[in-house]
Amino acid sequence: MAADRGALRGVGDPSPVELSGRAPTVLAIHGFGGTPVEVSLVVEVAQELGLGAHAPLLPGHGTHARDLARTRWSDWRSAAEGALDAACRPAKAIVIGLSLGSLLAAHLAAARGKDVQALGMLASAPRLSWPFGSGSLISRRPRAGRTSAIPTRGRRS
Repeated sequence: MAADRGALRGVGDPSPVELSGRAPTVLAIHGFGGTPVEVSLVVEVAQELGLGAHAPLLPGHGTHARDLARTRWSDWRSAAEGALDAACRPAKAIVIGLSLGSLLAAHLAAARGKDVQALGMLASAPRLSWPFGSGSLISRRPRAGRTSAIPTRGRRS
């Protein structure tokens, strides 16, 4: 029997990870075509530090390319926002993303800064266009003196 070339499951269990611990909870977001296994080191370090950790499985990931092809930035953004809702109870969360996950993490920090204590971006791209659209980190028409779409919290860039 031939292997299914569209399968998007590597080594390990692609299920979401939820570990209890003290605040702040670490929200670890995997990359495009990946699973929570990609951010297992982040989860392990959080656990060693006694922190809670959550690594969601983004929509369309961990199954088959057909499922991934049906999803868009808005689906992944909504899932990341829902994961942040869960992670920031009862306190702010530390959000760390890998690749696509780093773009989602940056979106969460920019859109929901009051819920994000710290941001970690691993293997991130400063700019992506299709299919991510508003997921770009560098704005197309920056305001005077500012090139980043990420808020600078009181200092000018």
